[in-house]
Amino acid sequence: WLESGFFTPENLPNADKREPFTIVLPPPNVTAALHMGSALMLAIQDTMIRFERMRGKIGSLWALGATLLVAGSAQAKDLYGLVRMGMDFGGDTIATIEWSDGSTADIKGGQLFSFSGGVLYAPEKQPYAAELIIAYKLDKVNGSNGSAAFTRVPVDLLGFYVHGPHRLGVGPTLHLNPKYTCDAAGVCGGEVSFGTALGGVMQYAFDWPVGGGLLDVGVRYTLIRYEADGGGTVDGSGAGFFFGGGF
Repeated sequence: WLESGFFTPENLPNADKREPFTIVLPPPNVTAALHMGSALMLAIQDTMIRFERMRGKIGSLWALGATLLVAGSAQAKDLYGLVRMGMDFGGDTIATIEWSDGSTADIKGGQLFSFSGGVLYAPEKQPYAAELIIAYKLDKVNGSNGSAAFTRVPVDLLGFYVHGPHRLGVGPTLHLNPKYTCDAAGVCGGEVSFGTALGGVMQYAFDWPVGGGLLDVGVRYTLIRYEADGGGTVDGSGAGFFFGGGF
């Protein structure tokens, strides 16, 4: 075999006229552990290069290369869990509390803090997305002789137009269990309940891909009114901003 030149095709007759043969060896796929498919791929490539060398092709080369996508692009996600914090401003004044030290504070229907979680469906390279968010929202004030708060549980379902990292969307919002409570000695005590309220949300978000997740910031406007169980309505509309992340 050594004299035949099977393993040294350069020694065969007419070596200078023989056709070269080259294949590319990709690296192991970083998206998963090695498996039977990896072994099969390497076995087939090894067989091909040995066969072509035995046919006498010059310079048969099994070259290192890269033909597979890395995990970051090969394993794109469509569904993300979301966690956010936000702050809103606006709405009617539900109550003005005067504390025992003479200071005052307002409780408004469209503010203040919100803490939320949910899911975002955003198919890669598609111009649409959707998200479902459940939040806890409250405006709370504390004074020298007690506290007062307006709380509710918003549920948002939004559809978006997507352009690159930008998302612009609208959708309905349902506010569950709106309630005003006051516990301030010498000022007020008890609570006022409101009915479940249906409104709308307009929202813009900007997304930064980070590893297998994302960071997002945005602004939103909520249009909604609350109706007290004992009669009377309160405008809970307001504008605000949020920030959070997806995983």
